[in-house]
Amino acid sequence: MLETIIILYSIYTFMKVYISLMQIGYINEEKRKTPVLMSADKYLTAGNYAVANGKLGLVTTFVDYLMFIWWVFVGFEWVTSLGQIDNNILQAVLFLFGFIAVNFVVGLPFELYQKFKIDEDFGFNKMTIKMYVLDTIKSSLLFFVIGGAIFALLAWIISSFESWWLWGFVTMFTIAILANVLMPTFMALFITPPTKHINYPAAA
Repeated sequence: MLETIIILYSIYTFMKVYISLMQIGYINEEKRKTPVLMSADKYLTAGNYAVANGKLGLVTTFVDYLMFIWWVFVGFEWVTSLGQIDNNILQAVLFLFGFIAVNFVVGLPFELYQKFKIDEDFGFNKMTIKMYVLDTIKSSLLFFVIGGAIFALLAWIISSFESWWLWGFVTMFTIAILANVLMPTFMALFITPPTKHINYPAAA
């Protein structure tokens, strides 16, 4: 079974890399053509931006594949060994957080490069380092509090009910409805920084 999963994920990764390479080549050819719906400068900028993102995507895909192999053969056993706790629910939550934390640390350099190098070079980044750090801290705290509670609830349902799949579905469906209603408010209050009021000059 494990060998099948590795083979399928390897095929998926190969196809993803192949499609990305084809897309980069296509954009490099198309960006030399005369644009129709935008100026030549904007058209070229859009093409270069897409190529830069595509190249970064190739690197992240390769790193993701290496991380997958590491998790399969080493990572899961390593994270499990860190959380030898009698409480099964707490152990499951710590395992999830360990998995997410490792992947976050590995992916952080690529996210920073995307935002503060590529987006900055093309004039698309309006976020400062301070804003990024504050947003990351706020979103991480919300995730660990809310996500940890939800995952602990699911772990309890799985260990307590024979029809855990039904009660798990009902629970997640209810949470999804509440999230769609309440999440925009949370994002506005805790994540998105308030916009400054701009005084536009009065029309003559």
